[in-house]
Amino acid sequence: MIIQIEPWIDNVELEYLKKVIESTYVTEHSLTKEFEERIKKLTGSKHAISMTNGTAALYCCLVAMGIGRGDEVIVPNLTFVATANAVIMAGATPVLCDVSKKSMCIEVENIESKITKNTKCIIPVHLFGNSSNMKEICDLSKKYNLYVIEDAAQGIGVRFNKKHTGTFGNMGILSFYGNKTITCGEGGIVLTDDDILAEKCYSLKNHGRTKKGIFVHDR
Repeated sequence: MIIQIEPWIDNVELEYLKKVIESTYVTEHSLTKEFEERIKKLTGSKHAISMTNGTAALYCCLVAMGIGRGDEVIVPNLTFVATANAVIMAGATPVLCDVSKKSMCIEVENIESKITKNTKCIIPVHLFGNSSNMKEICDLSKKYNLYVIEDAAQGIGVRFNKKHTGTFGNMGILSFYGNKTITCGEGGIVLTDDDILAEKCYSLKNHGRTKKGIFVHDR
């Protein structure tokens, strides 16, 4: 049997967990902020907003863009179901598109035939360490005025044309689930260079608040 992924966890992780637990500040510790800063440095993204998981990250991206009922979102037909589930959670309809036999990523040639008047977004998935062809996808999105959200759940450390996955489209997400390149057990991150979308995603994950520790809900 070929093992797809095997987490590498030792006493270093245990020491960090102990530090957080002993502080009793177990929701968003200062280490969370440090982690976000390191992800920004790794990816080159202007914003990195931590989430409970990659699915929540995708959902927040969609809602922040105003994608919902009546809208269609093109997703590859080979991906973990969370990609399509996030679209359904947002109230939109996932439209499946064939992947390339070579890369296992969405086949750019097939995307155009799936675009309708209701299409609002393309979600390419970077699978098994392979990157989707982001140049062609971004060119296509500009042609049809579509959003691009990159599902880079498996794209940590992966680059396309020397640029990190998750930073080509309007937004991107990373996942830190147990079978990912870097794991936190759970967790995800939203990547974007757009200040407004970043603020919306932070507010969405924070129940409509722009700051923690207060009970003023702007949304």
